[in-house]
Amino acid sequence: MPTVKLGILTDGLMYQLFSDTEEENLMDNEPFAVVDLAQVAQEQIADDSFDALVKLRRGVFDPADIGADARRKIYISEYVGVLEQAFEDPDETFVRVLMDMAHIEGRRMPRLLEEHTLYIREAMNVFFDKKLLERVGFADRDDIVKVPDADSQRSAAIQETAPEQREAEEPSIVTTDVEREVYHYVKQRLPFLIARDDSLFRKLENVYFKDFRGTFAVSYKQDRKGRLLNFREGTDTRYRFDFPGSGETVTTDTLSDIDERLLAIFMARVDELG
Repeated sequence: MPTVKLGILTDGLMYQLFSDTEEENLMDNEPFAVVDLAQVAQEQIADDSFDALVKLRRGVFDPADIGADARRKIYISEYVGVLEQAFEDPDETFVRVLMDMAHIEGRRMPRLLEEHTLYIREAMNVFFDKKLLERVGFADRDDIVKVPDADSQRSAAIQETAPEQREAEEPSIVTTDVEREVYHYVKQRLPFLIARDDSLFRKLENVYFKDFRGTFAVSYKQDRKGRLLNFREGTDTRYRFDFPGSGETVTTDTLSDIDERLLAIFMARVDELG
């Protein structure tokens, strides 16, 4: 009986590799690897794509190994997605498991869980920084790998609160009327700019502000990776915006001048962070 273990869908540049991991001799709906020759030409090929290409070479290709390799890639991709989600926004189950593994004492009351959710986020950042530095031989440098101090943990706690509560928890920083105007403009203008896209509209709940000394920042989901814009009150003009995604600076007296850049960076952050 004929068998099919590998299917390739291509337009000549993009190659999607399929296998029968779910039902024998029937290709899966999703590819287990994607190879973009345009990226290969620019030496930007991802590790999993390179691995897939290597195993398709004459003398190396073995149909019997395709299914197992495809399952490995699919499951690893699923686990990576779960870990990314857990590390970005650890849910209560994840927090409870880590607390149990770390032998944290105390009843799992909402306040304790909320407190340790913040600690776990900080611990994850330290862990990934350490792992990254291990690759370059600096993991033992105490001046590089540090546990965040109380101020940074307090800053993280402020970020998790509702925008309307943040200035109350940071009495030394006063959110000005102009800064409030900018934040409300972003929150009210984006629904208009996304043109009835329901999926994007639901993402707006992840937009928040954080007031620093000298800078007012609006972000999506994450403070640094999700930064939409930095705002400072201008001198010659009323508004001064810095857009981290493009490196552009806009000084203006009219808020609508930032619409195009605001929509572009919001959509980019949604693509990056989900």
